[in-house]
Amino acid sequence: MTQERQLGPGAARLLPSFARPAGRGSNRDAGLIWGLPLVTWWLAAIVATLPLEASKLLFPIQQLEVSRILMIPAVTWVVLQVLRGRRPMPRGLTLASAAVLGLLAVSLLSTRWPDGLLLTAAPAAYFAFAVFVAAAVRSEKDLKAVGVALAVSGIGVAAIAIVQVLTGWYLWREGQLNVLDRANATFADPNITARMLGIVVIVFLVGLAGSRVLRGGSILGFALLALAAAGLVMTQSRWSWAALAAVLLFWLLLERRNPRAYLGIGVFVLAVAITATLNATAISRASDIISGVEAAIGGPDRGGAGSLDPNQPTAFAPPRTVIGNALLRRLPIDGVRLYLLEAGMAMWEDHPLVGVGTGGFRPELLGTYRDFIPADRRNDPVLLPHTFLGQITAENGWVGLGVLATFLWAVSVSVRQMIQGTTPLIRSSAIACGMAVLLVFLTSQAEGRFFSEPYLWLSIGVLGALQRISREKRSGLEHPTSGSRDAPQTLVTARA
Repeated sequence: MTQERQLGPGAARLLPSFARPAGRGSNRDAGLIWGLPLVTWWLAAIVATLPLEASKLLFPIQQLEVSRILMIPAVTWVVLQVLRGRRPMPRGLTLASAAVLGLLAVSLLSTRWPDGLLLTAAPAAYFAFAVFVAAAVRSEKDLKAVGVALAVSGIGVAAIAIVQVLTGWYLWREGQLNVLDRANATFADPNITARMLGIVVIVFLVGLAGSRVLRGGSILGFALLALAAAGLVMTQSRWSWAALAAVLLFWLLLERRNPRAYLGIGVFVLAVAITATLNATAISRASDIISGVEAAIGGPDRGGAGSLDPNQPTAFAPPRTVIGNALLRRLPIDGVRLYLLEAGMAMWEDHPLVGVGTGGFRPELLGTYRDFIPADRRNDPVLLPHTFLGQITAENGWVGLGVLATFLWAVSVSVRQMIQGTTPLIRSSAIACGMAVLLVFLTSQAEGRFFSEPYLWLSIGVLGALQRISREKRSGLEHPTSGSRDAPQTLVTARA
């Protein structure tokens, strides 16, 4: 028979290391490095290298990146955990994610479009990454480590973006970007760079708003927030700017009684204003947003001309009028996104229930729906859907929209539950995750890449970890590495 005795923290520290009580998670804590287990350091390394899309140049296979290579042992570790009967991801998020992956896989198997394989494999791999995040983040100390890794990587991206604009130096894809004075840093697309920097801005703002007092660390945080804002301006990503503004406005409504939230927004706006003043291109592109919104609200039907870029095609005569045509032509989008949207709507009209199949947008646009491409673009058309809602309706129909709604609902339920969490850090982390998911969703309406966005799944994984940490705190079973030096230790002794 055994019995458990509670040792106070002081008594436990008097014991030699080999005789200290086992406690929960002792196997995980066997190799602490600077107070954190190896699995946390591995996760931090993955998060820090997520922006390194330029690392594709180092490998013969373009799908390989540094972060993806680091994910391979992480996913293997997750599989071993699952085989041992552990379920780190909460049931709601797991089922919602499984519904997404199931939809993509069934659609792929039934239509077998070549593009569908990557569109299915990427979310599946990133879901495994999310499970790894949920399993690796066992305490608030681990949570802070992930936040620091994200912030450090974001500051690096912002610094590179600023240097690119000031010097004209690019890591890659220079010919596509330097004529527009846009920075992509380590990403392929400056719009995705802006998305990542927007998430970093959110992390800084939420973290600073949650600080009880202004200390040296807070002052440094505000300085780094300003640097991230400057890098965001250098991307010249109009849609990302507008989406982030909408997300931050929503956040201010939640934090309307928090003066530190207004201070953070003030620093962010000031940094954006100063940077934009020094960059004529940024001012011009920002004014285009206002003009586009004004045209969308009260302007005339554009007849297919781009409202945000005069260089976009205007010779657009679609073969038929699709559902929502009048609304689509008032949206503040360019002509390329307009013909892509109208072609997607036509695919949805013809295949309303399940769409043309995962990965079918591009081949169908080149085939059955080729006449939706403007005549002056047919020799070199843009085929990427760009608008995520347009893509999922075209490729997966009403079923796809239903699965998407279920997924977003599960995420929102998880965020709402954790906002009422047991500690300020859990609440702040839940808010940051919710805002990040919302930003990814909004920006994907002009840039695509929603289910294949790694920062989406990072947020899902953190939400899963928050649920477990919160549950353990309520039960008094928080992992001993949570950073609390007063956590009770359990000693198991034998009794004759």
